[in-house]
Amino acid sequence: MEHREGEFKGRGGVRIWYQVWRPEAPKAVVALAHGLGEHSGRYRNVVDWLVPRGYAIYALDHRGHGRSGGRRGHLDRFSDYLDDLQQCIGLAAEQEPGRPLFLLGHSLGGIIALAYAIERPQGLRGVIASSPGLRRRFDVPPLKLFLGNLMSRIWPAFTQRSGLPASGLSHDPQVALDYLGDKLVHDLVSARLFSEITKAGDGVLAHAGDLHLPCLLLQGADDPIVDPQGTREFYDRAGSADKTLHLYPGFYHEGFNEVGKERPLGDLSAWLDAHLDA
Repeated sequence: MEHREGEFKGRGGVRIWYQVWRPEAPKAVVALAHGLGEHSGRYRNVVDWLVPRGYAIYALDHRGHGRSGGRRGHLDRFSDYLDDLQQCIGLAAEQEPGRPLFLLGHSLGGIIALAYAIERPQGLRGVIASSPGLRRRFDVPPLKLFLGNLMSRIWPAFTQRSGLPASGLSHDPQVALDYLGDKLVHDLVSARLFSEITKAGDGVLAHAGDLHLPCLLLQGADDPIVDPQGTREFYDRAGSADKTLHLYPGFYHEGFNEVGKERPLGDLSAWLDAHLDA
């Protein structure tokens, strides 16, 4: 397995870091968008599953995350994420000419992936969203919601803790321990970022009918962070004639890191294999 790292300049000159894993002769490419507060390095289970099966993976760290530049947990506009991802996808297409290209996103990355597939589907063979953060399941105190909406207008960079419960990621306790001990993980969310994510999730649901790419949705039925109903709602509304939803009873938020992760990973690779031919 070959591994390499690189950087490019995103919107506004922000340094965006990315990494690539590839087999000797990839049959297809998967661009990967990670979730809120984390980074691309937490997807080793996906890498170790897909690369031996012939898939190259191109994964960026979103601005304000991981090894990329930008203020931690802050974003000026949601389209910055899409623009950065477009550059990463462009790199993948340039370096892997003629190979089918898929887009995979988890949680916040699921919103990003679905928004991208709706707005900029050119060159993509299909889109996969794992636990897309279209609806929250954990409670945000009303005061925090009020302050977030207010500060987004008058002090966009005002930052609070996300309150995301690490215990809700997986039934494997080591996943939470590794997450909490990971120096590249943060739990910061600016007022503007919170507002932009909320609007983007609502927008993805509102425009689900405009998605016409093949779509795979993977969702833990007992996810305490993302409401599975949001994923069901997107599936019902999606305009794609080729759409699949897998719900996993008992699974928490990170299906690829769950006890029993072989199920969603197997569903992912089987779906990809079935969509290699246009």
